[in-house]
Amino acid sequence: MKKIIAVAIALLLLTGSLFSVTGSAEEEMLKIEVKDGSLTVTIEGDFGSTDWIGFYPESQAGDYKGSILWWYIGSEGDTWVLPEDDHVVMRNSPGVFNDDGELVPGKYCAILLANDGYEPIDDMDPVFFEIKDYQEAMARDQVTVDNVDKAAFGNNPEVTEISENLYPLLGKQIRFWGWYGNDKALDKYGVKIDGGEMQYSDPYEAADIVDHVKGLLKKDEVFASRFEIMTDITEGKHTAEIFAIVGESENLIWTVKYRCLEADEPTKAPTQAPTEVPTKAPTEEPVKTPEKTEEANVPSTATAGTDDGGDGSNKTGGPNPGLIIGIVCGVILIAAIIAAILISRKKGVKR
Repeated sequence: MKKIIAVAIALLLLTGSLFSVTGSAEEEMLKIEVKDGSLTVTIEGDFGSTDWIGFYPESQAGDYKGSILWWYIGSEGDTWVLPEDDHVVMRNSPGVFNDDGELVPGKYCAILLANDGYEPIDDMDPVFFEIKDYQEAMARDQVTVDNVDKAAFGNNPEVTEISENLYPLLGKQIRFWGWYGNDKALDKYGVKIDGGEMQYSDPYEAADIVDHVKGLLKKDEVFASRFEIMTDITEGKHTAEIFAIVGESENLIWTVKYRCLEADEPTKAPTQAPTEVPTKAPTEEPVKTPEKTEEANVPSTATAGTDDGGDGSNKTGGPNPGLIIGIVCGVILIAAIIAAILISRKKGVKR
C-alpha cells in the first residue's frame, strides 16, 4: 500500500525566535526538505506494519542502532508537528533536544528500516540534512561572460550546469552574481574552484536587498548584500563553489559546473584507422570462387532468375556447349555405324 507521510517540525529557540533548517535531500522513497523554519519528511512506497524511520547524527550514518528520533511509517499518511505532537513520536537519545523538545542545530541523517530491524529498505542510502541556528534567504541570479548570460536570468538551481563550451572565451573572466541574507552574521563571500583554496570577495552593499530580506524573514535586523564574484576561465572541466562566510562557518550557497575544452578533441580518433583494412581483402578472394561453381551448377534452383539480366536467366548455371557438341557427335557416330551395318546386310542379300 502506498503511504505518504508529511512531517512538519516547528523549530523554536528558548528565546522564542525562529531558527532555520536549510537545505534539502531526496531519495526515491524518502524526501527531506528543510525550509522556513520547518522540517518536512515525505515517504512514498509500499511498507509493512513494522517498517520504521530513524533519525541519527550525521556521524552515525551506517550504524542504525540507537536512533535519536523514530516512528513507525504506518499504513496511512499523517502529519506530525514537534513538539506539539510529541506523544506520537518516540525518542530515546538525550542531548539532541533542548528543554522545549526541539532538535538542536546540527547535521543529521534519516533512513527507512525494515521489520523492526536495522537493515535499510531496498538497500537505500541515508538522506542527509542540516538544521541551522539562523534563517537565511538567497537568489542565484546570473552567470555571465562579457555581460552575456550563460545560465538562466534569475532563479538558477542550487547546482547549475553551463551547457555551452566556454573554450572560445578562454582567458576571460566568468562572473557569478546574486544576493544572500540571514539573521545571524555575514562577513564576506568566497569561491573555491575545483575544491582549491578559498578566494574571498567583499559584500556588494545594497539597501534594496536588506529591505527585501527583512520582509522575507520578518526581522528588523538582518545581514544581507549582493555578491559579485569573478574568476578567470582556464582550460578544463571546472566546478565553482560559492560560499557565504557566516561567523566561523563556510556556508555553501551555489555550485556552478562549466567546461572550457578544445572543440576538436573528440573528432581526432574516429577519422583515422578505417581506410586500410577493408580495401585489401575484398579484391583478392573473388578470383578463387570459380573453383566452387562446378559444385554449384549441379541443379541449383536457389540462384535461378535472380541475377543481372532482368529476364530471369542465370548467367552461370546454363547448358555446357562442350557437352552438347559431344552428345551430337556421339549420335552422328552411332547413326553412321547403324547405317553401315544395314548397307552391308543389303549387299549380302544380293549375293
